Amino acid sequence: MFLGRELEGTAIAGFHISNSPDLWDLIETIWQCQEAQNRRLADAMQTARRYQEADIVNLDVSPEQLDRLYQITFEAWRLRGLGSYRDEFRRNTARFSDRSGRWNRAHILEAGRSELQQLATALFRFGWETAPGSVIMTMGPESFRLLYGASDIGARLIGFEMLANDLAGAGQTQLAEGLSSPSFHPVADFRDHTDTADLFYSVGGLQYAPPPIAIDILRNGINRLKSGGMAVFQVPSFLHEYSFSAAEYLAGKGQALSGELHAVPQHAVLNLLDDEGMRLLEVIPDASIGIHGLSYLYYARKIIGHDVQQSTGSVPVKLPIKKDNDVEQTLTDNGLEQMVQSRPWFHRIDLGNGVSTPGSDDTPHKLSAIALPSDLSGKTVLDVGAWDGFFSFECERRRASRVVASDSYCWDGDGIQDGGGFRMAHAALNSQVERLNVSVEQLDPAIHGTFDYVLFLGVLYHARDPLGYLAKMRSLCREVTVIETWVDGLEIERPAMIFYPGATLNNDASNYFGPNEAAVIAMCREVGFSEVEVVNRHYYPNRMVFHARV
Repeated sequence: MFLGRELEGTAIAGFHISNSPDLWDLIETIWQCQEAQNRRLADAMQTARRYQEADIVNLDVSPEQLDRLYQITFEAWRLRGLGSYRDEFRRNTARFSDRSGRWNRAHILEAGRSELQQLATALFRFGWETAPGSVIMTMGPESFRLLYGASDIGARLIGFEMLANDLAGAGQTQLAEGLSSPSFHPVADFRDHTDTADLFYSVGGLQYAPPPIAIDILRNGINRLKSGGMAVFQVPSFLHEYSFSAAEYLAGKGQALSGELHAVPQHAVLNLLDDEGMRLLEVIPDASIGIHGLSYLYYARKIIGHDVQQSTGSVPVKLPIKKDNDVEQTLTDNGLEQMVQSRPWFHRIDLGNGVSTPGSDDTPHKLSAIALPSDLSGKTVLDVGAWDGFFSFECERRRASRVVASDSYCWDGDGIQDGGGFRMAHAALNSQVERLNVSVEQLDPAIHGTFDYVLFLGVLYHARDPLGYLAKMRSLCREVTVIETWVDGLEIERPAMIFYPGATLNNDASNYFGPNEAAVIAMCREVGFSEVEVVNRHYYPNRMVFHARV
């Protein structure tokens, strides 16, 4: 009954029985085993799927009905708070009745600091970083919990509290901490608020709002995001025995004195993100509503417009001026030229208006050798090992629908490898290329998606595990992976690689293996590419270009 199948035999049953002092220990052992837990999870997913297909939540409301829903909801929150769910769904933050209010607020603020640190780590996977000057807009109970975390990074916090007690707590905390930059408001003011934000964040709030209100709050939060801003929010998508009709709810059905829990079907959330110009990045199951159903945490980014216009001499451009810091400085083109000349570069990038980066690599010559299509319209591109970003920006110029530049080795170091070149060129070009600061090992198609074209230029010979790196490229690729690499041992007919201990190749200790042509082809086929073409053997001595096709 617990496992959903018979045991493999009497020996297995005997083993469980002999290790259980009584019947209840035996039941507990089987109930807690991983297989039983996995089966319960699978059963829950089936239940949720049937619910999603049933379409029993009606989101169609008139403006008058929406206004009435807001009135009823705000009045209910004012009179009875959030009901029994308020205590049940606290964010693992213990309250102590015999401690002072000040002590409890400090406890909440420390938990919020950890929460924001975890959020920043999650956002970093998508190449987005909170930074001094960022504006974080948050909605939900105890929004003020993020005060410490926002202060740590110099971000401005705008909070919308659902309960009067929490709004008072926010004011008391600000006064006690001497903080003036955060601002807190009742959630009733949210629809009329005009501030813009870099990050909209809501966890533990939308579940208390009827579905049309939850959708309207999300729409308003998204509309307040700056171009390229992030939305991270949690909302239930399935509750046991739940349905919703605005007409019935306004007539009294479903209104509960003990508090209410609501859900928004996932397809409605996805449609909203699409309608409002958001790119969905990830959806993660979330435990914020406990055993009552299934909730999800959504990560989405506001798509930047693709009308790229080069600046003229009188129009300022914004340039990041510090490593891993979004602080920006307004400069004229003369200032841009000075900034470009003030740092070392690897790529040679034409930034327009006569400004080019003085890279040590003859990047335009390499571009002619790798045989990229002249028109990438409708194609998605991942540039692995992007460095200063020449090839990422070139794919964008060739009208790729999406370009992701990925690196860490050349962005997390010092000097030429501090990532400042990419950020400077990205700003100067008004580029929409997405920045993803992860190592090759951290790239994951389940997290980062798959791409029509994967550029793997100048990386393979730096890999300790070249076969593993190529397998990673295959997992990320839908059509073609372009491989440019150092080669060696070309006189050997069989697949072979030359190992370079220490810094024996070009005085660079990051060079590990020089494969020959046969080895590159064989490894590509080994990891699942169906066809491998050598597109250039001679553009530089000991370097070749391959197109590996899915």
